[in-house]
Amino acid sequence: MKRLRRKNVFIVLDDVNTSEQLEKLIVERAILGPQTGSRVVVTTRNKQLLSRCHQIYEIKGLSSHHSLQLFCSAAFREKQPKDEYEVLSKQVVSYCKNIPLALKVLGSSLCTRKIEAWKSELKKLQEIPNKDIHKVLKLSYDDLECFEQDIFLDIACFFRGKNRDWVTGLLEAFGFYAKSGIEVLLDKALITISYDNRIEMHDLLQEMGRGIVHRKSDDTRRGSRLWKFEQVRDALKHNKGTDVEGIKLDLEELTADLFWSSDSFAKMTNLRFLQISGGRRLNSSNVCFPNGLETLPGELKFLKWDRCCLESLSLPAQLVELRMRSSRLKKLWDGDQNLVNLEKIDLSYSKDLIEMPDLSKAEKLKRVKLSDCKSLRQLRVHSKSLRELILKGCSSLGKLVYLDELPPSLQKLDLNDCRHLESLPQLPPSFEELDLNNCWNLKHLPKLPPSLGSLCLNNCRELESLPELPPSLRELDLNDCRKLKHLPKLPPSLRNLPLNNCRELKSLLELPQSLVKLHLNDCWKHKHLPQLPPSLESLHLSNCRELESLPELPLSLKELDLNDCWKLKHLSKLPPSLQILPLNNCRELESVPELPPSLEELHFNGCWKLKHLPKLPPSLVELGPCLKKRKLDDCEKA
Repeated sequence: MKRLRRKNVFIVLDDVNTSEQLEKLIVERAILGPQTGSRVVVTTRNKQLLSRCHQIYEIKGLSSHHSLQLFCSAAFREKQPKDEYEVLSKQVVSYCKNIPLALKVLGSSLCTRKIEAWKSELKKLQEIPNKDIHKVLKLSYDDLECFEQDIFLDIACFFRGKNRDWVTGLLEAFGFYAKSGIEVLLDKALITISYDNRIEMHDLLQEMGRGIVHRKSDDTRRGSRLWKFEQVRDALKHNKGTDVEGIKLDLEELTADLFWSSDSFAKMTNLRFLQISGGRRLNSSNVCFPNGLETLPGELKFLKWDRCCLESLSLPAQLVELRMRSSRLKKLWDGDQNLVNLEKIDLSYSKDLIEMPDLSKAEKLKRVKLSDCKSLRQLRVHSKSLRELILKGCSSLGKLVYLDELPPSLQKLDLNDCRHLESLPQLPPSFEELDLNNCWNLKHLPKLPPSLGSLCLNNCRELESLPELPPSLRELDLNDCRKLKHLPKLPPSLRNLPLNNCRELKSLLELPQSLVKLHLNDCWKHKHLPQLPPSLESLHLSNCRELESLPELPLSLKELDLNDCWKLKHLSKLPPSLQILPLNNCRELESVPELPPSLEELHFNGCWKLKHLPKLPPSLVELGPCLKKRKLDDCEKA
């Protein structure tokens, strides 16, 4: 380094993989500082090593156009493919996903070869990765710690495209230190995170990971991770798989039902992940156990089993997440089970499920989903940590039965379409979301907690009144509450207020200043409106048959729907921002005030007593955009 003093130098350190390789350079960085005019470029597969560098530049992938040029320069010694090779060349480029190394390696290997050889090579690549590409890509994998390698292989085999938070939680349950491990994979560019927080991986990296799993196996029946139909079928048919840690079976790949013995999983003592999913087609094939299933492996942490044909099932004590949608389960098990690690249950669309077992010992249970379990009549779900309970469409559920009361940790309760539900227990103070849409027989609500943010009561036909609404409430849906006669004081944070088809509602109290939408369509008995807030943009009053007048309209209003307001005689001044004004069938309306220049739609059908039209916007004469639709039918006196 001393020999470089007072000299302008350009240094490239390629493929740095340890921090020691950079330490000396960092210590002597003053010698090579910007004032000397010198520059140092470092390339690495581990982003973490660059934490003390002045500037980090992440290399972007080649475009499809440049990828094709690079491949052709290796395969044909020119930038464009030969005519008869064009389609095949684009298939190779698609396979390489713009990785320069892969483009050059495959281009060189295909150079001067005939079309038949190209087709054969492409077919082979679907099963066997190119060894030269694989060798280079594997360098980053080899640098990983053992648990980081397990994380990478699990993602390659099972979790590509899945939500990062969910994958992290499950891998932590496997004991893989996933929070730090995933960061390492990101730093080494072995995975990426999409805009919607999903873990993504390049096709060639996934291919490499799955190839590593294959090579670690003595044969396909003893692989640690099984995701191909043939692998899974053979391992379970022959009751093998002592080394198997994960199984992923897609029922869509079945051409006929599979019949397995009751001890199929007996030797899979290391199994921690089991996913049998799909089969949504009518009459699609399934996995069957004619003699039942004796037991599941004790180390199993995750179980997803769509359309499970068993009527009951005993679960392993280590289970963290249970998903058995559209199953034939009638119950899970008899007696008690000490599921101390269980966090999530999803038995949605299990239409034969009659009852849930006592889960009071599942102290970590956070979410229970039982949507459309139409035979469910009794429910006992009590856990100190329960946050979310989804019972949408449980139409046979009469009332909630708990060991004592709703868990104090509960934040979300969905009882949509529980039509026989008549009452609710007291809600816990931490409660945030309550969905009671289509609860036809619900007559009363308990006291609402101060933390409640969302309350959905659409089509609660027997509901006559509401308790005091908490100031934190942001969403309140009351469409089709046909017996609702009055509302309590509305919270200040409310933005939308849908009250369509509340036929007994006659008036409203003071409206919140934050309100943007107020919809009162088919409120037959509603006669008067209070002062409208300045933030209001949409006011729908269609078929308010008793409404005779309107208050002053706010300047922000864009939509005003007054169709079928039979007794409305006059309109107040229209705001300049108004764009839509339907007045169809306003039988008593005699006049309309000046129309704003922003108006886009104007409807007057069936306005029998309308004597004259106001001055139309100037753009109408010029056929401009301000008045796009003109419907003036049946205005007998206009």
